[in-house]
Amino acid sequence: MLFNTAVFLIFFVLIYLLYWSVRGPARLYVIVASSIFFYGFWSPPFAVHFLGIVFLNYFLIHRIRKAESKKGWLAALILLDVINLFFFKYFYFFLQILSDSTGLSLFTRDVFNSYLQSEFSIRGIVLPLAISFYTFQLIAYAVDTYRGEIERKHSLIQYLTFITFFPQLVAGPIVRHSEFFYQVEDPYSIRPDHKKLIGGIYLLLQGLVKKILIADNLVPHTNLIFSQPERFDWFTLVAGCFAFGAQLYCDFSGYTDLARGQGKLLGIELPENFFAPYFSRSVRALWNNWHRTLTSWLRDYVYIAMGGQSVSFARTQFNVILTWGLVGLWHGASYNYLLLGVYHGCFIAIEIQYRRMQKTGRIPVLSERFPKLRSLQSVSGPVYTLGILGAGFVMFITPDLETAITMYKRMFSGAEGERSVYAGWFFGAFLITMVFNLFQLRSHEIRENRIWIYYPALFLMSFLVAALLGAFAPGSEDFFYFKF
Repeated sequence: MLFNTAVFLIFFVLIYLLYWSVRGPARLYVIVASSIFFYGFWSPPFAVHFLGIVFLNYFLIHRIRKAESKKGWLAALILLDVINLFFFKYFYFFLQILSDSTGLSLFTRDVFNSYLQSEFSIRGIVLPLAISFYTFQLIAYAVDTYRGEIERKHSLIQYLTFITFFPQLVAGPIVRHSEFFYQVEDPYSIRPDHKKLIGGIYLLLQGLVKKILIADNLVPHTNLIFSQPERFDWFTLVAGCFAFGAQLYCDFSGYTDLARGQGKLLGIELPENFFAPYFSRSVRALWNNWHRTLTSWLRDYVYIAMGGQSVSFARTQFNVILTWGLVGLWHGASYNYLLLGVYHGCFIAIEIQYRRMQKTGRIPVLSERFPKLRSLQSVSGPVYTLGILGAGFVMFITPDLETAITMYKRMFSGAEGERSVYAGWFFGAFLITMVFNLFQLRSHEIRENRIWIYYPALFLMSFLVAALLGAFAPGSEDFFYFKF
């Protein structure tokens, strides 16, 4: 059930009407029931599996609270969640590593799937929807409980609301307890208000424009270019990187807009995931502004736990590269994603060391000596960051490492080939994406004394968006991050 379909619209309208027709704790029960139905609409068996994992986590969290030896129960909970994630998401990649390192056909996917088919009548291991997202939320809640950061014991219905909340269940944002529970601990305090209603509708309209009008229209082109790079000339391949930059941002940022908009309409605020990432002046800043709930999670529960920057130079570099290797693997189980994470990690490690050398005076801070350089850095910084990001897109979307290498060779050698007639549209779409990034640099506070202005403006905007969707909507495409 995709957010950008008529089926979901009917579902949400019914849930919205039911939600606001009841009061107090009943609203939480409406959220949980609708969220389970939402997940089960994709796969009833996996909905049972999902609930089983959630209930086991809730039980183990109680043991963490009560036991004298809390570390053992925390280890059991993390092991449960990691094994669950590994089996469904990384088992085939593990087999591929074994196959590549030993050369034995026994470890190939086809042989393993044939065994499953013959012995258990199962075609293969299917990746459950949202497993990466809900796993991180479960682990974060447990670790925060262990650390004593969650003082209040939450009821089962509150915990289920936090984990299963359908607007952000499938592709985030990854919500922390401090960002959510204060809103549902007293269900009677959840009330509709003009600001949330107006903000929610605006985010829904913006998300639909990003997803359907931009991202979905680019999907056929980027799929073709990145799967057959040998067919196109270097200019089309470069333009394809810009197109994918527009597609990925509008797809994922559009999903976040839709999730946050639905949350506002239900009286619950969800965190923003994007802060104008394409205007970032460094790769490190980029990852503080892109998918922020993921990178902050890995910073707090992996990077800092390993010592962060408070250790030696070599250990800091190792911590950075390992953490971003995990960022890559979180996105997908393949060599491409692992190398992509290490690629970004190397640039971040270099930037961290560069900053350290500036602080110690080993390298001069040129912008302090020459203030006029600051305006130049406001342009050169984003250009440098987008160059690193664009080159990395090749590993992000190509189906395998061989295809990625082929594309890199053709891009940087000025190879000849077919030139796409849509190259101009690719660059145009990226410019539109930069405008959306620009919006995120500005605050959009809704003023109470001008509420009456917003409703007619939203009506006109809704009419315009509906007309554009009717004219240019290519069809319902899955959100890109659903596969993570």
